[in-house]
Amino acid sequence: MRIIAGKARGRKLIPPATMETRPTLDRVKESLFNIIQSKIENSVVLDLFAGSGSLGLEAISRGASKAYFVDARKEAIQAIRHNVTSLDIHNAVLMQKDYQKALEYFKENQIQFSLVLLDPPYKMDVYVEILDFLEKHDLLLKPARIVMESDHPILLDESKYNVRHYQYGFIHVQIISR
Repeated sequence: MRIIAGKARGRKLIPPATMETRPTLDRVKESLFNIIQSKIENSVVLDLFAGSGSLGLEAISRGASKAYFVDARKEAIQAIRHNVTSLDIHNAVLMQKDYQKALEYFKENQIQFSLVLLDPPYKMDVYVEILDFLEKHDLLLKPARIVMESDHPILLDESKYNVRHYQYGFIHVQIISR
């Protein structure tokens, strides 16, 4: 795992100590960030289910102003902390919380995001729940992008969302513009 582009280009990242994390493949990460590149500069990022922090760190490397990294697992937060330190990043907030508690925290503190990265474990089908929460509690800035990675297409009300679909082998990436 590595940073693909930006100020930390080529720098290595470590994964969490346990193998529960499924890192986004470099070719998938490179493709999706090339698609959203023009929307990253000065964005506030939420990397929910952060794992190693690879996606949020890529966004910071490419010019995001701040990133919130959320993962419930201690091993994930330890890996992210190591990666943030080794990259000398100072605009990262790490939160060891269940995603629902983290979303409640953002709601209570009125923290809004311009880029949301959703890459939960594939067995968790929480995409629509999270999207609805973000919308209902006004946690998305305008404009905002939500990037979702899964092993299947996420069924969304496309009259409500502007969605672009991409497929890389068995990996499905959907990018919502708002």
